[in-house]
Amino acid sequence: MPTTQRPSEKYDYEEIVRSGTPATARITDISLVTNVSVNGQSPRLITYQYSSNGQPRTDQFETFDTERASALRPNDTLAIKVLASQSVIPSLKPYSFPRIALLAAIPSLFALIGLPFLLIGGLPTLRKYRLYRYGLTRTGTVQGITAQPTRTFSGGSAPSYVVSYHYAGSANPQLFGESSTSDLLFVQEKKFGDPVDIFVSETDETKSCLVPRLAALKNNWQL
Repeated sequence: MPTTQRPSEKYDYEEIVRSGTPATARITDISLVTNVSVNGQSPRLITYQYSSNGQPRTDQFETFDTERASALRPNDTLAIKVLASQSVIPSLKPYSFPRIALLAAIPSLFALIGLPFLLIGGLPTLRKYRLYRYGLTRTGTVQGITAQPTRTFSGGSAPSYVVSYHYAGSANPQLFGESSTSDLLFVQEKKFGDPVDIFVSETDETKSCLVPRLAALKNNWQL
């Protein structure tokens, strides 16, 4: 699925802050992201350079923390955290597409995220959003399907099912996951031991979810 986001927007901020290595970077540019505006303010895009394993690297960080970002200038140095080839600025809050969109307006959220999320029943969690947009396609094996009705806004209940499955990771051959679905046809077709398409996080293979079959068919996702 295509994306217009910068590579840095795919980074797992919390994981890099938690597990990354401290480093010092030099700011090369600070600019406004003019195609995004919330309450009349646009996020700052900070471009900086640092050294990793003796090699110079350039990265970017987008933030709505305008008060702190406005105090920064090109050639300033700042502390960053580095994990593999990814980096973040831990002293600034990252700009998060779903979070900012929610603050703006619900209709804008639907327009920006797109039709697939309307088809799977309302607003997805941030975790599922990231898996749908950036996850790697893998094949899991069904271990069980459990009915778990969900409450509706009207006070009633809607059919929902929790699917348990296992799958192989690059470092761990036996990972387990659970994901919910309201796709009755999927539930009727699948049984213990059947293969199932899943999305797996490219930065944390323990995070996964089912590929939403209806959205994938409707939008011709190339999986």
